[in-house]
Amino acid sequence: MKNNTNILTGFNDLDAAIGGFKRGDLIVLASRPSQGKTALALNIVYNVAVRRGFPVALFSLETDGIFLLKRMACAAAKIDIRRISIDMFKKEQGKAINSELEKIGKSNLFICDKPSLSVKEIKNYIEKLIKQDKKPELIVIDYFDLIKRGKKQDIVVNMRTLKEIAVKFDVSVLVCSQMCRQNKGEHNRPELSHLRYPQFADIADLILLLHREYYYTKDESQKNTAEILIETPVQKEIGLKWSPKYCSFRNIEEPMCKKEIEGILRKHWHPTRHLDRQRYNLEILEELKNFLKQHPDIRFIQSLWALNIVDKEDRFYEEPELTLAKIKESKIHK
Repeated sequence: MKNNTNILTGFNDLDAAIGGFKRGDLIVLASRPSQGKTALALNIVYNVAVRRGFPVALFSLETDGIFLLKRMACAAAKIDIRRISIDMFKKEQGKAINSELEKIGKSNLFICDKPSLSVKEIKNYIEKLIKQDKKPELIVIDYFDLIKRGKKQDIVVNMRTLKEIAVKFDVSVLVCSQMCRQNKGEHNRPELSHLRYPQFADIADLILLLHREYYYTKDESQKNTAEILIETPVQKEIGLKWSPKYCSFRNIEEPMCKKEIEGILRKHWHPTRHLDRQRYNLEILEELKNFLKQHPDIRFIQSLWALNIVDKEDRFYEEPELTLAKIKESKIHK
């Protein structure tokens, strides 16, 4: 029986635009060099496998699997990615890294880092996982250009085989691909015509082009911004935040809606009576839990600031026994 639920990437605007990755679809994530294809793919892998609990098969044809695990852990723990190469972390950072690695280890993430795989070997690996009752819901390949091939026409054969894998196993297949380098005088923003393999336009169900304007302009106002250009089946632009320090992308955070905050306050706040702040905070917390279930894209700490539960340094007002960690645990990701 086919599973009709789509795979949400964890990037809210992207999920809203495409409805998540559909099973049976071949999705291409393409960009020019040094835009962050692998970083975005790993962010999606972490969101799907660790945060949402779906089985994911990751084929890394260029990078060692252990290094990728460390990259994901650093991005999730917000630790400078450059520390991986020297393996030097402060005590607190080491704990955070280990905590994230433990989460990843408990997830159903399966990594194959064998270089120069053929599409047949990829298919065999998936079949082996299925026989072990470990069927992935999402397959990620980083990246298409390194899949083994013989003759020139094998490029199209490989594409079609990946699409067949998606349909046969009822999974979403996300494949990263390089785009042609920018020619002199050519504008910065990528287009379908810049695909290194234009055949993707005919075979893939969804094509996402990743772009960071700062890479070209060095305009400081654009340093932490990125875009996903959806080229097919619809044309749309999605904004993301980019963190070069952690080598990761995240949602553009929106403040909590003023009306929603006022509605919560009306239920609990009365300026003329003395309040038990501890009880008040816990009542507000329950209201926030319900609100965040319906609005997972709202920045959680911002809502706490707005409700005067914590100050801008994340310290609780008059509530030393109520920790931020306890409140954050209440945010529902599923």
